[in-house]
Amino acid sequence: MKVKLIFLIIFLSIIFSIRVPAQPWMESTYISSEPLNFYKIQREFEAYWKDRVIEKGKGWKQFKRWENYWEDRVNEDGSFPHSGIILAEYNMYKREKKGGKRSIQANWVNLGPSFSSGGYSGLGRLNCIGFHPSNENIVYAGAAGGGLWKTVDGGATWTTSTDNLAVLGVSGIVIHPTNPDIMYIATGDGDAGDNYSVGVLKSTDGGNTFNTTGLNWSVTNTRRIRRLIIDPDDHNTLLVASSIGIYRTTNSGTTWTLEETGNFYDIEANPDGATQTFYASTGGIVYKSTNNGDTWSNAFTISGSSRLSLAVSLANNNYLYVLSSKSSNSGYNGVYRSTDSGLNFTLRSSTPNIMGWSTTGSDSGGQGWYDLVITADPNNAETIFVGGINNWKSTDGGITWALKSHWYGGGGVQSVHADKHAMEWFNGSLWEANDGGLYKTINGGNTWVHKSNTMVISQMYRLGVSQTDSKVIAGLQDNGTKLLNTNNNWSDVLGGDGMECIINPTNSNVMYGEMYYGNINRSTNGGSSWSNISNNIPGDPQGAWVTPYMLDPNDASIIYVAYDSLYKSTDQGSSWIKIGSTIQIDSSIKTLLALAPSNSSYIYTGTSNKLYRTQNGGSSWTTLTVPGSNTSAIAIHPENPDILWAVRKGYSDGSKVYKSINGGLSWTNISGTLPNLSANCILYQTGTDDGLYVGMDSGVFYRDNTMSDWEYFFDGLPNVEITELDINYSNNFIYASTYGRGIWKTELIGYMPSCFTPVSLNASDIKTNSVTLNWNNPLIVPTAYEWATTFVPLPPSTGTVVNGTSIIITSLSSATFYYFHVRSACDESAFSSWVTIGPIKTLLGCNDNFYDSGDVSGNYSDNENVIVTLCPAVVTQAIKLNFTSFDVEYEWDALYVFDGPDISSPMIPSSNPATQSGFPAGGYYDSFSPVIVTASYETGCLTIQFLSDPSVTGTGWSAGLTCVNQCINLVDNLNDHGIGSLRKEIGCAFDDQNIIIDPSIFGQTINLNTGVININKRINIVVPAGNTINIRAMNIGPVFQIPEDKSLMLGNLTIYGGSNIQGSAIINNGDLLLNNVIIYQPAASAGTASTILNNGNGSVNIMGNTQLKIE
Repeated sequence: MKVKLIFLIIFLSIIFSIRVPAQPWMESTYISSEPLNFYKIQREFEAYWKDRVIEKGKGWKQFKRWENYWEDRVNEDGSFPHSGIILAEYNMYKREKKGGKRSIQANWVNLGPSFSSGGYSGLGRLNCIGFHPSNENIVYAGAAGGGLWKTVDGGATWTTSTDNLAVLGVSGIVIHPTNPDIMYIATGDGDAGDNYSVGVLKSTDGGNTFNTTGLNWSVTNTRRIRRLIIDPDDHNTLLVASSIGIYRTTNSGTTWTLEETGNFYDIEANPDGATQTFYASTGGIVYKSTNNGDTWSNAFTISGSSRLSLAVSLANNNYLYVLSSKSSNSGYNGVYRSTDSGLNFTLRSSTPNIMGWSTTGSDSGGQGWYDLVITADPNNAETIFVGGINNWKSTDGGITWALKSHWYGGGGVQSVHADKHAMEWFNGSLWEANDGGLYKTINGGNTWVHKSNTMVISQMYRLGVSQTDSKVIAGLQDNGTKLLNTNNNWSDVLGGDGMECIINPTNSNVMYGEMYYGNINRSTNGGSSWSNISNNIPGDPQGAWVTPYMLDPNDASIIYVAYDSLYKSTDQGSSWIKIGSTIQIDSSIKTLLALAPSNSSYIYTGTSNKLYRTQNGGSSWTTLTVPGSNTSAIAIHPENPDILWAVRKGYSDGSKVYKSINGGLSWTNISGTLPNLSANCILYQTGTDDGLYVGMDSGVFYRDNTMSDWEYFFDGLPNVEITELDINYSNNFIYASTYGRGIWKTELIGYMPSCFTPVSLNASDIKTNSVTLNWNNPLIVPTAYEWATTFVPLPPSTGTVVNGTSIIITSLSSATFYYFHVRSACDESAFSSWVTIGPIKTLLGCNDNFYDSGDVSGNYSDNENVIVTLCPAVVTQAIKLNFTSFDVEYEWDALYVFDGPDISSPMIPSSNPATQSGFPAGGYYDSFSPVIVTASYETGCLTIQFLSDPSVTGTGWSAGLTCVNQCINLVDNLNDHGIGSLRKEIGCAFDDQNIIIDPSIFGQTINLNTGVININKRINIVVPAGNTINIRAMNIGPVFQIPEDKSLMLGNLTIYGGSNIQGSAIINNGDLLLNNVIIYQPAASAGTASTILNNGNGSVNIMGNTQLKIE
């Protein structure tokens, strides 16, 4: 166990090192009336950190992420670009090119990632949540850089219609309470500033289209909206909390007024709209308005606070909660509460540190400047939840706290992704938006369900593609490094913030991934395990946020990495030598690196404003020029090392792409009519006449020597930043990583087919013997499609024709892996290439065997979070599992069983405590299995969750699966539900059926914990003479309710009524016959209540020794 503990400590220290908060250097900047200036902010940051030790919890990482994004995009004087410039330039370019003849056309399709198991893993950052007022299945979520998403099935699937908005950041959502077709969104990224706001947009068609409102920013000031709300009493009035003040509209967005200036973080309405009371907060002051937001006054000041978050509760309109983070370290500064609508406040608690990383709140610091949210239960004003890095709950108004979820699953609670940005209630459920996606709890935070699958919202820094198969690897902000395998499935392979990624061009099992500042890792087994190789570099090199490194184009075992110096490894990173010292290429941190494919001795490296070249592998270096400031990438001709191209970021019109034919000594501007957008990357297509692709802040553009100007090549792409381009020459596709909308691909120029492939193939409604396939039409819609199934990835030569974009494939075998293929059929002889998805396993059927991920003979894997739901095909049946072998790592890994269709169902627990790796109590491990377990709830389903830690595995388990009848025509237990329960057998019975009671429970009591039993047939419940059974209502009652035209005959029973005033034991609208039945009425209601309520045409017949008694 010592080895295990050492590994866990190292693992946690690595993850902890990637979480940092607090930006106290920004407060004076926001307070100033001057426009924001990048260089001013940068100077204040550097001055703040000059004499401080860099440590977690202080905002260093988040600032460096922000700095990396904006450094080369600002204007030369440090001012920020016009906030709507991207869409404006994009649209202007398209207008100018409209009607012109295009020689090229793209067919970009999205590759995801769109699925995640949740927990520590994630898809992307979400800022806000909104709900349809009357349909709980319709939910909206706003992404930091991926737009607005909508589900109509409660979060199972999502779609977006906002790919062409001016910015794809959404920080607030409001749906009209009585007309849900009207909705508003606040634009921009309120918490991190990855993109700035262009104001509030309005939709009148349920979010399908949006138009600007009177709050329409198009100025050089960079502004953020943190919160958008609607007046609960007057739905024409909306209010905004922004970085420059509180805005209000009283005419549904037509005009807006700045009612109060300041840097505001939150705003809430008193739930009683008649009070016209609103609350708002800055970093340390709570403001209050009692005239519908027209004027504001200081209600409460909290010292030592950097940010405040507010919460109100429908359960008590007078309650107002205020959550404060410390100005010193962004940790927990306290929760304050007012019980008189903001007149007076009391401190409820200031410990433990619920804003930190620890499971016990025993650490210091937090990320309050970045993730700070509080919400109050609408049904109980004493119950509040706080979200920072983790989620905490208080049931006594903030005095004491219990951990409800943890960022890696420590403390015996569920792992839910870190960094909370929104928590919203709807119909008793609590939804949470965080850096990894969307979650929902229906049981007060005891369990959480990941709800963001099918969203594509990943903010990607870089990607790498294979040259021997279809693998793609990508680095994501906040969500690690993900790998797309040859079966089109994504997996998480590295944590932290993912940066540059590379796949060995000759062996796709060898790959590289990077975290910020050049923390480089290598895998030699296709991503199954990784080792750090940058630690092998001597000294303490300093790298850029995205440190450039690359493989030698002529020898893939050689790696180059550019820190402040340039390093080379000839053994895949096991050892390194310095080939470019700070004396030769200065000490600046390098952001550029390129090697000539025709001669690896030619190496170019440098920064955005200075370039160096060696022609002899690093022995000597020449200082070169760059085309101008903000140079972001270079590409070298594959046959001539002195011909190269460079692109520039920023918004200097006509200064985007440059060419040098003398190794960088001089440059020629070849920008042509490219739009005035940041050019982020450039890629040369081998085998063309100098074909070049340029990725910009919106779109991809192409040009070669046969063309007089650049042409746009972004058909199908959203309005999102392109961060890197790469080509897989084995399949003739070019790939693009985006900062908010995942990975995309299209066919290379020169390989564009006449028949386009189907788009976004996905499988859903997977059953034991059927699967539903759905896809979208490509750019040019074909005549028809063909589909096929195989057991191997290779598609067949022909398929079955289908019209339309979906097919239900039947007659499949249960528990079997399939590959599904679809292609376009354009005419009798023209077909597109096949699109393949799989392997997809059909559900287990009755009499199948249920194995772990290692199947029959293999071990399960490390870092698993597998959830499998087993349901019977027949609704009257239930799943029964019989574990015949079981081997799960003792006290570290665990299997959990839930009695229902998901992990929010009741657990069937073991007696085991939480594991040493932090997995919750109640799991099964070692050789102690659940043995035999049968579903008892109505669905007949069992859900299995298996969690494994980062090392040591076992052989797993084998369990026989059978389907047993839920209806056995025998009440043989005292349970309130499930097989053999009275409730279940009544539900199963036919008209005039006798419900048989097993003699083993004679004389005992059935407690009805879940309410009344409805008699929807003609039912007889008669215990043999001389025996009895007791049935007790455990709440208000009644025990039975009989509708019209139904009947109930009871014999030799004892019934205990509930607290119901009318009909505490039985409510009858049909026919009731009582024979030797004793009915007890609670003493508390004796003389004031009825035991049997006989309504309408109901009839009651009494026989034998039937009695009514007081308990």
